[in-house]
Amino acid sequence: PTGEYNNLNHATLASGSGTFYLHVQAKDMSGNESAVKTVSVTITPNTGGTGTTTNPGGTGTTTPPTDNNNGGNGTTTNQTGRATVTANPSSGWLQTGDVLSVHIQAGGNDSNWALNGACTINNRDVSGTFHNDGAGSYSLAYTVGANDIHRSPGLVPIYCSFRNSTTNQTALIAEFTDRNSVAVGPHLAWNAEAAGTSTPSIINMTAQPSFGTLNVGDLLAVYFEAANGQNDLVLGGSCTINGKDVSSTFQNLTDGFYKLIYTVAHGDESRSAGSLPASCTLRSPSGEAVTANAFTDSNTIAVDGTGTSTPAGGTGNPTGTSTDSTGGDLTGTTGGSTATTSLAVNSITSVRDIAAADGTFEHGWKWIFNITVPANETQLSMKFNDWMISASSTNTSSSVPVASNVRISSAQASSADAIILQSAGQYSAPLTLNADMDSAAAGRQVQVIVEVKIPQGTPDATYTTSFGVRTQ
Repeated sequence: PTGEYNNLNHATLASGSGTFYLHVQAKDMSGNESAVKTVSVTITPNTGGTGTTTNPGGTGTTTPPTDNNNGGNGTTTNQTGRATVTANPSSGWLQTGDVLSVHIQAGGNDSNWALNGACTINNRDVSGTFHNDGAGSYSLAYTVGANDIHRSPGLVPIYCSFRNSTTNQTALIAEFTDRNSVAVGPHLAWNAEAAGTSTPSIINMTAQPSFGTLNVGDLLAVYFEAANGQNDLVLGGSCTINGKDVSSTFQNLTDGFYKLIYTVAHGDESRSAGSLPASCTLRSPSGEAVTANAFTDSNTIAVDGTGTSTPAGGTGNPTGTSTDSTGGDLTGTTGGSTATTSLAVNSITSVRDIAAADGTFEHGWKWIFNITVPANETQLSMKFNDWMISASSTNTSSSVPVASNVRISSAQASSADAIILQSAGQYSAPLTLNADMDSAAAGRQVQVIVEVKIPQGTPDATYTTSFGVRTQ
């Protein structure tokens, strides 16, 4: 055989008929080479047979848009195909002493991964359990401790940093790619009579992530766990994180778990590790209230609110002066706005840089757009061009079409239903905005969730698009 060694496990032939020979030789990490193995296949034309094409999908990386002209043009670069992360068991409630096995399959069956720092599951160090199983397969094991944080189904966090020992490239595993619904803690079905009280009680208040420094545009999730699995609590007063009202982000996750989201904005008070304040008042249907205002985990999260908003992988704060309020174009300059605040895309946060070509939004690309909307405008639309494969790819004809593959939603909209984009380059039906994440800031502060599903069979490659935002 000729050519460089590579992580190949298949070979293809575009056309032709006759007898073909495939010569295979392998080399291990020490440089030892195997003997050459040869196989042959005879292909005859017009046999009427069928075949299948398999695209493994997997995980990828996303570089969010930069230079987006505050509601005008932007670019988004993504990749499909890298690693899959799965849990076993994939459902049920794990109790003290139970073990969760995690399997990681590297894209291209890369067998050169090594730990490159922290590796935690449910905030517990699992680096000592890391094992290279060969052929690009790796494993971790998490054993539930008596005082571990309880997690609702599908929300057990994983965070592991890796480095390729040959190329020195790094990779970060920050979420599971399967649809597991595994949970940690006792599964309690709420029953006020059996509990002997209807008075609510919060037994756990935890942060995710639990360490590091949050910069402008970063997100923090705060989880609350009610005693006895009480699942009927609602907002009963103010909910603040770092002094900012986050009531509009409140979610009931069922099974007695609740969630708030805090997004760091420029000018937010900076906090040292472990000193972030949070408080939320919840109440039961009978009107009894409880206020949770102290973390029960030992998180060391810090906040730096002095920086400017820089999207991950970007080059700086978005620039531009557009006020797109009456149906302006991509650059957002037409219409003669009467708004007192300009439309601005303040930051774009990559939520999921793992994209599987399986045709589901759950495993596709996902971003959060933090947008300032003129205070007198309540209709927000977005548009995207088709994601086109990069010119450096060998398959430059491939794309990820917008139609039916992109959806937008917002917790600040009157409806929780997502809007599906129907065509490329055309503004979507509008989200009707009825809430403000920060009433003290000029204009209306909203977050728009953008999700993209990757059609089955999409080649592993880098893709780029442009987008627009319009309010009226």
